[in-house]
Amino acid sequence: MKVHFSIKRGLFLIAGLQVVLSVIFLLYSVSLNTYQNYNDTSNRYYQVGEQMLTSTENLLSNLEQVTLFPFQLYAQNNDSYICRTLREGTILKNFKFYTYFDTHAQTKFTNRAIDFIAVYDLYGNGVASEKGSTYRLCFINDSPKWYEEITGYNIGTPLLISSDDFYGSGMFEKDNHSVCVARGILDMNTAHIVGYCVAGLNTDLLENNFNLIRLAPNQKFSIYKNNVRLFSTISDDVDAGAFLPKDTSGSANVQNRHLVFEHGEYFVYNTIFHSNGYAIILQTPMSDVIGTVHGIQIFYTFFISVILLLIVGMIFSVVKNILNALNRLIEACNRFELEHTTTVSCENLPQELQTLFASFNRMSERISFLVHEVFMKQKEKQETELQLLRTQINPHYLYNTLEIMHMKAYSHGDYDVSAMAELLGQNLQYGLRNTTKEVLLKEEISQLNIYLSILSYQFKDRIKTNICIEEELMDCRVIKLIFQPVIENAVIHGITSNEQVLSIDILGYRSENTILIQISDDGCGMTSEQLDILRNSMENPDNNGIGLRNVSRRIQLNYGSEYKLEINSKYGLGTTVSLHLPWQPANLQEEE
Repeated sequence: MKVHFSIKRGLFLIAGLQVVLSVIFLLYSVSLNTYQNYNDTSNRYYQVGEQMLTSTENLLSNLEQVTLFPFQLYAQNNDSYICRTLREGTILKNFKFYTYFDTHAQTKFTNRAIDFIAVYDLYGNGVASEKGSTYRLCFINDSPKWYEEITGYNIGTPLLISSDDFYGSGMFEKDNHSVCVARGILDMNTAHIVGYCVAGLNTDLLENNFNLIRLAPNQKFSIYKNNVRLFSTISDDVDAGAFLPKDTSGSANVQNRHLVFEHGEYFVYNTIFHSNGYAIILQTPMSDVIGTVHGIQIFYTFFISVILLLIVGMIFSVVKNILNALNRLIEACNRFELEHTTTVSCENLPQELQTLFASFNRMSERISFLVHEVFMKQKEKQETELQLLRTQINPHYLYNTLEIMHMKAYSHGDYDVSAMAELLGQNLQYGLRNTTKEVLLKEEISQLNIYLSILSYQFKDRIKTNICIEEELMDCRVIKLIFQPVIENAVIHGITSNEQVLSIDILGYRSENTILIQISDDGCGMTSEQLDILRNSMENPDNNGIGLRNVSRRIQLNYGSEYKLEINSKYGLGTTVSLHLPWQPANLQEEE
């Protein structure tokens, strides 16, 4: 008679034995535990504190040195560009300054402590540089306490900023996560402060440094400077600063220890205070100080080992049966990846696994059907949307009409109308020709110049454009007509009066495998409510607009959801549209 071993009963039996063994082991372990020498443990903690404190002092010293780099450029290299630019006024939209600052700031990131370097002008406009990344713009907001304090300095004295006080910097992911040093930038020509340099280190670095050297698994710490907390992993509802010396004037190095009962548990606080004002407090649960088991007697170790071997044998037998079935299931899954349909045999398997495999067979058939159905629907939807987008911008009859207008106006001597009709015809012909084909970026720029020529007949010299795109991008492939709708939107909504002059800057650069093109204007901009309405309308699939949503939708349909169009605007300052496109050099396509 064949006996079928129940997997469920076997697992329950093993679990029961493990529970009994764990209880016996814990009781025996607790009976042999002894307290480690309290003073020796504290001495080791003081060594950890000294090491952490020294490391922190060195990191902050490096930050202070980095904030001097604008002054050092002038003093060592006679390069006064940063000071001169800040002295002349705001750095807002000064892309040359941004690039120059980023180039020199990147040389300072050889020190691992530096997380970011930022420079602000006297109006709160700033630019920041991070290791291995391009520069970013940042603006002081909410009048943070540290900014008000540093603006009160009239000399280049460094200001140490705690992680709690560092906010409103315009770098949202850095706020309250950085310990920083700020320093006024002193102009040697005028002996006045012309801006501010801020360097910061991420608090994760302090935590990682501590985790590498701490001796207790639940040990936490707080770093202070002149009794002001710079950073802490100790809970905020604990006043760890109460263990610092009350009078620090003329103090020598101090070490002390306190045992405190908090939240139903005893904690040991080891405090180290240096005469230079730096201090560290280590919080260690008493359970960590007591320590773990020192050892187990040989006989008891042998007894536990025998029981463990028996359990291992039983587990091996059960697992072997399970693995045989699972290998069969894995093989079926591998076939499913290739064929999208497969079945697995349920013969000679425990009842539980027979039920599982039957469910897998039904699931396999259902998934195969759904995959095919979804694929066909998605393909149909994408083709429909692409066709719709093309028909929105390809009114072929207009091109023929414009050709007639061009010839008629020319024959009557109306050369301005004739030229406008010809330019508009070229514009439409560009859109009509090979609508699904990608073009080189330089062709798209050339077509943009034609569109700008058309606008010049209406706005004369009131539209100023500045195109600054890296040369290596010009031979990259992009979809057609991605600039014109953006420029058209900027002109329509950015110009609010007949005398207004609109400046449009087009900046293009490469970031790894992505092309980033920023189109900025200094028009009237939008309020936050208007910007939210525009963003929501672009994401609405029922929106029939052919402007920005058309560009955004075509980018996603052609390249995927990771590439997109982003809009940022501030009322009274202007609007910036950012296009994220894939890096597709033409020479790579030819090789393929």
